[in-house]
Amino acid sequence: MISYRNISQVFLEGIYDPVIGEMHLIGCRKVEIGGTGVERGLDCLIEVEIQYPSENMELTRITITSQRGQDDPLYFGPVSLLANKTPYQDHSLNQTGQDDPLYFGPVSLPRYQNHTLTVANRRTFEGILRILLLSGVIAMTWIQLHYMKKQTNVIPYVSIVMIALQFLGYSLPLLCGSEILFTSSSYDPDWCGLLPKVLEYAGRFLVLVYLVLTSRIFLMVYKYQNEPPRTSRMKHRWVPRNKLVLLSTLAVHTGVLIWLSVYEHPDMLFHPENGSYKTSAIHLQQIWMSILKDLAGVVQDFFLLPQIISNFLLQSNVRSLQKAHYMGLTLTRLVLHLYQYISNPFLDSKFQDSKFVSPESTSEFRKSAVVIIMVVLAVIVHIQQNWKKLSQWLEL
Repeated sequence: MISYRNISQVFLEGIYDPVIGEMHLIGCRKVEIGGTGVERGLDCLIEVEIQYPSENMELTRITITSQRGQDDPLYFGPVSLLANKTPYQDHSLNQTGQDDPLYFGPVSLPRYQNHTLTVANRRTFEGILRILLLSGVIAMTWIQLHYMKKQTNVIPYVSIVMIALQFLGYSLPLLCGSEILFTSSSYDPDWCGLLPKVLEYAGRFLVLVYLVLTSRIFLMVYKYQNEPPRTSRMKHRWVPRNKLVLLSTLAVHTGVLIWLSVYEHPDMLFHPENGSYKTSAIHLQQIWMSILKDLAGVVQDFFLLPQIISNFLLQSNVRSLQKAHYMGLTLTRLVLHLYQYISNPFLDSKFQDSKFVSPESTSEFRKSAVVIIMVVLAVIVHIQQNWKKLSQWLEL
């Protein structure tokens, strides 16, 4: 839910410092109640600061603060926003003649003369990186498929839930029409160029190739887990408790979904004390699409979770997954998170402490926690599959 009751226009006036690239303004908003400093129904005790990015940065920072005390009814907490930069041009906002007493000179805003080229180059780089990462994912999947063909005895121990979630994690972006693996932080108008679009289509084709390989692995596991067992003991060990694995995994991802809805998208909540109103259907759809994108990323990050649960339930130390497979996929996700960290740096403390922060800035805690959990999951799988060797080594 979003509160629309207290939304009001703010009239701004200030100066721009071209040396440091900041604009400092005083704002006035219409209010319905009186108070200190309120003249003609306007509260002008508002300060706005706009930090324009340099040519190689992507985000403009906007800070809105109230100069009133917290006990003042017109006080509001600091508001911090991030906005993608767009190319500005010089414009004269005054149409009067120079002899007019109200005349002022042209207002010069930052111009990004090479903005189009910068965005196109970054989009091209991200497209190449996406293709390289997807090629690595396909290679690791093919290694696992080849390993299962040679070692057919390990096929029943592969978690079919893990394979299904991997398929789901990579198919969701296609269904949602979003970018593959990661969302570009670059401003993406139609004039970005032909090459980035070609790379995007190539990435989608590689995803389809990956889905075909994953489908083959899924069918192999399903066939071996459901073939008539030769002994009851083999049935007990060969058929993983898929329902329990699925329920356990869904419980974890449901918790993640709730966390994403509550903490990453607080405007989904209803705050009766603030007089909140329902969001529009379009805005609500955008929120859920964003949540689904985040959930798809979490599913890909925690792809080893079902395999760990399955190994634990079966008390199995069979090497069902090729080491290059799960280590390679984990490394791919780590590279992806590293690039996102570099390309989208965290805000400084004065933005993180604000009452509202743009959804573009995900918390540092979440990103760090996801990376740590991915590494821990890979280590757990390695320990489970090599428990015999590790136990013998520990006994020595």
